[in-house]
Amino acid sequence: MPRSTSSRLILCAVVSVLSLPVPAQSESNFRRPNWDRVLALQTAAMGDSGAQRDEWFRELREGDSEALLQSIMQFSAAGELASPVREQQLFLFTVALADFPAEQVPARLLEFLANYSPQTLVAHEESENNAVALFNIPAAARGVQYALARQQGEIHAAALLAAPADRWIDQYLAASPAAKAGFLDALEFASGAEIAGLDRKVQGLLSDQPALTTVAARTALAAVDVSSMRHVLESGSGPAVTAMLRAVTGTLATHDRAELLLASIESAPAQNAALAIALLSPGLQAVPQVISTLFDLLGDPELGSAAALALMGFDEAGIRSQLLLLSGSKSLAATRARMAIQLGESAAMQGAQQ
Repeated sequence: MPRSTSSRLILCAVVSVLSLPVPAQSESNFRRPNWDRVLALQTAAMGDSGAQRDEWFRELREGDSEALLQSIMQFSAAGELASPVREQQLFLFTVALADFPAEQVPARLLEFLANYSPQTLVAHEESENNAVALFNIPAAARGVQYALARQQGEIHAAALLAAPADRWIDQYLAASPAAKAGFLDALEFASGAEIAGLDRKVQGLLSDQPALTTVAARTALAAVDVSSMRHVLESGSGPAVTAMLRAVTGTLATHDRAELLLASIESAPAQNAALAIALLSPGLQAVPQVISTLFDLLGDPELGSAAALALMGFDEAGIRSQLLLLSGSKSLAATRARMAIQLGESAAMQGAQQ
């Protein structure tokens, strides 16, 4: 993946955990804030010349990993420098490691940083007695570890695309979560022939290997293969199914989208079929078979509510008339029709008020 992408990934990972409190498992090791946030930031800024980080980067580029690790360890120890100065330097250096090739960053260095215990503790925004690390170095290190493992996974997966599809799939299943993400990144740069070969193989394995759902969804999308998408809906599960349906909403032609929706209603598990109804139905009001199928589903215990919501979303007088006609009885289908009418009226009132 491009270096800038890696940097964004690590920054997102760090931001998401910076506000987490420093772990405290018992009264004996409970840690309270020991710095005022503003004062700590001012102290860190006054001591930031950048010279120390430049020296670390030089050692990193020259491959002097032992000297680098020893320098980091000595610098991180309590000494003359205030903890905000030391920890800002360590934090900024750690974040920047995501811009380097994975093979250039020593694993021992990342392990040390991931186990570092932050000393600059400030009050959490919502609790003055709850300490958070101002410079969450362990979080940054774990983010870099993930980003570099993902980078390595992508490189490995890209090389495997020229090998038999079985090998790519076996390596994907054996990979760590970070490396799996890299394997998926590699699919974005695969050729049409590579995608087609991988798609054929992964679709054949999906029924027995639900862990391949994400790969199967990605290859089906890349190949723009409606039959493969149908198979993902029939045999896959999880967020990848939702992501695939959202992606095809704006890419598949109306005819293909209607075909995929009807196929999912016919043979996919109820959860996936309901998702397909919700995400594929919009814009298909001009397809008679879709409308008739949704009306037929109103009495279905599992899919009736999804069908009612889809019908409610169609701004068609004929559909509203059919719902009104159906709503007069005491059947489950009539109950669902009344629900669709009420939801439609509520949405119209809210729209008028705005």
